[in-house]
Amino acid sequence: MSTPERLIESTRELLWERGYVGTSPKAILERAGAGQGSMYHHFKGKPELALAAIRRTAEELSATAARVLDGPGTPYERIEAYLGRERDVLRGCPVGRLTMDPEVIASASSGLP
Repeated sequence: MSTPERLIESTRELLWERGYVGTSPKAILERAGAGQGSMYHHFKGKPELALAAIRRTAEELSATAARVLDGPGTPYERIEAYLGRERDVLRGCPVGRLTMDPEVIASASSGLP
């Protein structure tokens, strides 16, 4: 996996675990196994990297929903299949939890997710 990919994937995991405020650039770099300047070489900073990570997560969630909801069965069966799919329900929604993050709310006009 390339360095930018490792950075995005590490950021996705950390955002889900810790939220935006709790995800430091140092933690991202450590999780990604990347050097100190790697994040700033590939991204303008934490906000741009977080946005790339959140977009990827949203795309995956959307694709999963489309696969199940556009699949076979009655509308009720498809909704039931979507709601009953295998997932880590105790961790919550990886995008939804960011909607309550104080720094994301305060910085919405600055381009943060």
